[in-house]
Amino acid sequence: MLRRSGCLAAIATLATAAHAADGVRPEATTVIDEGRPLLAKLVGRWTLSGTIRGKPTVHAVRAVPSLQGNYVRIEERSRERDPQGRPVYEATIFVGWNSRTGTYVCTWLDSTEVETGDVSCVAHPAANAMPFVFRDGSGNAVIATTFTYHPSSDRWEWAIDNVQGDRRTTFARLTLSRTAK
Repeated sequence: MLRRSGCLAAIATLATAAHAADGVRPEATTVIDEGRPLLAKLVGRWTLSGTIRGKPTVHAVRAVPSLQGNYVRIEERSRERDPQGRPVYEATIFVGWNSRTGTYVCTWLDSTEVETGDVSCVAHPAANAMPFVFRDGSGNAVIATTFTYHPSSDRWEWAIDNVQGDRRTTFARLTLSRTAK
């Protein structure tokens, strides 16, 4: 995937048993205010399947509250391996809520290249969706990545498009299905 980075900001904190085991007071990690319950829906273990560049793929995904609950950290690894036995794709994605601007923010670091820091990523809230737009240092949209949650099936869809001017081309169409613990 293309390099992605974003401004970092605070989200509401999320409670987990891991926090309690780490000695974090539960009352300090349970504040979920307006709009942030959608972030809580990301937490868990998932199987990502679908197509990237028109080719079928399957990845393992784990999402956990991170950095004192200010973000959801998503760890993604392809099941496909390179000749050295490493996943052909790995990503660490941080998704947060900026209460000052009322937007979701995203930092997307992956194994395709080292981030330069000139890309920003913001999503304005939508019903059960986080429609992220990645912009280059000049403010031009370069990638549109929409995370859409489907409550009835407890699944997520990720639609990723490359953007050039007014033209969008499909990069990936993916589904996240919850994996048993």
